[in-house]
Amino acid sequence: IKSCGLKTFGRSKDEADMLGLYLGSNSTDSNAALTTEGKIDVIIKALGGYENIDKVYASMYRLHVVVKNTEVIDQLTIKKNGAAGVFIVQSTVQIIFGAITNEYHQLLMEKMEAYHN
Repeated sequence: IKSCGLKTFGRSKDEADMLGLYLGSNSTDSNAALTTEGKIDVIIKALGGYENIDKVYASMYRLHVVVKNTEVIDQLTIKKNGAAGVFIVQSTVQIIFGAITNEYHQLLMEKMEAYHN
C-alpha cells in the first residue's frame, strides 16, 4: 500500500492530526465549543451549502443527504463536527452520528425549510 501510494480508509494524515494521533500534535478542537446548531451550520457548508442539498432523511444512526455534486463535500470538516464516519454512495452522503442522528436530522430539516421559505 505504501509503495504504491494507495490511500487506505480512515488513515489519512488529516484524519490522524484531527484525532491527535501523531506525536507532537498540539491541535485543539475549536469545534468542541460549537452548539449543535452551530455544528449543523458548519455541516451544511461542508455539504456544499443549501443549494447542493436535494433531500435529507435519517435512519437509525445515519443521516442520509442526497446532493447534486459529491465533489464539493468536505468529509474531514463533517467528521470534526461530530460524525463518526462519512461515506459517499453515488449521490448520497451517509453521515454516522449515532444516537444524536434524529436531533441533527430535525435541526437540518428546520434549517432547510427556513432557507427555502
